[in-house]
Amino acid sequence: MIGTSENQNIRRTSEELQKRTLEIILILTEEASDLLELKNELITIPDSLPFNFNLKSITENGIDLLYYYRIGLYLNQIELAIDDEISGIHPRNVVTGLIKGTGIAHLFSFKKNQKFVYDCKKARNFYLKSKRTYLVYRDFSMPSVMIVCAKKVTASKLLKFNNDAMFENFVGEIRKILNSNGDYKNYFDQSDTLQLFELFENRFINNIGLSYDIIKEVIRYTKNPSLPIEKQITVNPMFEKEFK
Repeated sequence: MIGTSENQNIRRTSEELQKRTLEIILILTEEASDLLELKNELITIPDSLPFNFNLKSITENGIDLLYYYRIGLYLNQIELAIDDEISGIHPRNVVTGLIKGTGIAHLFSFKKNQKFVYDCKKARNFYLKSKRTYLVYRDFSMPSVMIVCAKKVTASKLLKFNNDAMFENFVGEIRKILNSNGDYKNYFDQSDTLQLFELFENRFINNIGLSYDIIKEVIRYTKNPSLPIEKQITVNPMFEKEFK
């Protein structure tokens, strides 16, 4: 026979489980709602493009998204370059290798007990913002067009989705819509402006040079993720915020 105290414990456990379940449902519902809001913006053709496109005409959010998109593209190209070399290695170690090897870790590093360490959470968030921004926009024929018109989509909103499966499904839906309907490019008559976007992408986004030394470092840290970071003399130019 179950005693009073045991009944209370069971009831308390049941209440805590119900509360936690409700919290999870609310989180997933909020994520689903936010994803729908972002999706609607991404699949909607912008009314117009910024006239006489130049960097000064772009919002701060647009600059942020361009910045993270470029880094996400850079990280993706490194992964493709080292794919054979790191085959079979756990994805978590690959992420660590990219964070340490490219210099992302050094953006959040500090000295502790005569050693260089870094804020792992901040570095990982930076990595995720870059990867997710790239994944969201990479299937557009000219990503910069949608990026500079973005109002709802922000790197921070893309970061906060803890449910990876939901995010991947979201990206897959965007891709399917683009593949079936085509994208925005044919809807614009502002050919001169589009040409400026194309020139911008070729100069500041797609013009990425992969350093052999960086690739070696990424491979080294991927195979040995527990290795400490070392003092960095110069910052990887890919992480400079200005487009110049």
